[in-house]
Amino acid sequence: MQEVVDAIEAAAPAATGRVFWEEGQLPFPEALEGRLLERLIGPFSPTSLADGVRATIEHFRSYAAAS
Repeated sequence: MQEVVDAIEAAAPAATGRVFWEEGQLPFPEALEGRLLERLIGPFSPTSLADGVRATIEHFRSYAAAS
């Protein structure tokens, strides 16, 4: 999980030292079957953790700025 914190801090340096995690398994499957999703929304390409975190932070920042 440290890689998630690192990705958040890289995308939002102001969050450095403010994000933490605790050891433990969340009740989510380790992998999901994507064929049904692809049939519903069309093909998709994998996104790296860093790119996904950066896009998510940008999305919420733009939403907050518009509010």
